[in-house]
Amino acid sequence: MFHHLEFRVHCHATEDEEKVLLAFTFVSGVEKPEVTRVKGFHGNPITIFKASIKEARAIRSFWDRVEEAGDLDAIVQSLERSIDRRCRIHLRFDKQEAYQGRIRVVERGDVIALRGKVAAYPARRRRAIEAAQLYFQGG
Repeated sequence: MFHHLEFRVHCHATEDEEKVLLAFTFVSGVEKPEVTRVKGFHGNPITIFKASIKEARAIRSFWDRVEEAGDLDAIVQSLERSIDRRCRIHLRFDKQEAYQGRIRVVERGDVIALRGKVAAYPARRRRAIEAAQLYFQGG
C-alpha cells in the first residue's frame, strides 16, 4: 500500500552522532543510511541521515513495529492531517524516545521525519486516506 518510506533526521553539533544514528536505525530499521554533512545558518555543523525503504516486507515490518509500540491508532486518527494532496504521508517520531527504544509519534520537536508515498488509484488525496485506513486496519 506504500510505494516507499523515506526517513530523515538532523544531528546538530550539540548532539552525539552515534546516539542519533542509533535512534534513526531503531525507527527506520536501516542500519547504513546516507550521510550528508552541511553547515547551519550560523556555520554550525549539521549531519543529516537519510534512508529509504521500498521493499513491501520492510515497509510492513516498519508499520508492525509502530503498531507494537501502540502508536498506530494515533496515526490512523491523524491521516486527514498527515496525508497531503500528492498522496504522501508525513509523520514525525520523537528522537529522544527512539534513542530510549520507544517509537512515539509527535507533532513537533526534535524528530525523525517520515515521508511515504501512499499507493492510491486514482491518485487523489481522499483515496490515499481511505487506502491508508484500510491498510492500517489490516485490509
